[in-house]
Amino acid sequence: MTETVKRQFRPGLWAMVFGIPLFLLLIGLGTWQIERLHWKEGLIAQIDARTHETPVPLPADTITPDDWSFRPAVAKGVFEHDKEIPVLANRGEGLLGYEIVTPLKMDDGRYVLVDRGWVPQQYKDPKTRLEGQVAGEQTITGFLRLSDKKPWAVPANRPQDGLWLYADLPQMEEYLGLKTFPMFLQADKTPNPGGLPQGGQTRVELPNNHLQYVITWYALAVAFLVIFVTYHMKPVAPAEKD
Repeated sequence: MTETVKRQFRPGLWAMVFGIPLFLLLIGLGTWQIERLHWKEGLIAQIDARTHETPVPLPADTITPDDWSFRPAVAKGVFEHDKEIPVLANRGEGLLGYEIVTPLKMDDGRYVLVDRGWVPQQYKDPKTRLEGQVAGEQTITGFLRLSDKKPWAVPANRPQDGLWLYADLPQMEEYLGLKTFPMFLQADKTPNPGGLPQGGQTRVELPNNHLQYVITWYALAVAFLVIFVTYHMKPVAPAEKD
């Protein structure tokens, strides 16, 4: 009969020195993602609640933009169409075009940058959509949005060349020479004359992949523990008989 080889868990000193911290790190990352999951779920619920509030006039006092993100708001004023900024935007399915951002001068003299909506690329030139260049006082209802941060894989804006790849509000203020409300007002679906720009481009879906990250980190911790223990199960020499 084949004698069963007895094994015993006997890791070396350096294996323990490096193995234990690595295992604890993987567990810690999984736990951190649980905290992030709860935070993201709360944020999504908060934003969803905001989008159903009654639109309010833009506050005149200093605000904290994060507290106003996705809140419905309304502004009255006159568009300065000669200062509009087209921001490159892809609606998916090959529909390349531009988000049209235009300064709105309000009755109290303040400005707000309004994202009026999307136009196909062949309508970038305002002369191709004159009906939508509305004159006189306008009432704009929509959602307040934060300034974009530069995506890591996207080149920087080149205002001097008329190339805007993301809506950087401070950069637009500097380019236009205007001091504006510290958030964009993204117009709702109210149709513009001639059908362009197409408002209602607000997207409130926030990615929430934290549960997948939780599973991944904990699975890696379990896999590491199994491999670590298995590798360090050393054969036990049989005791010598008298």
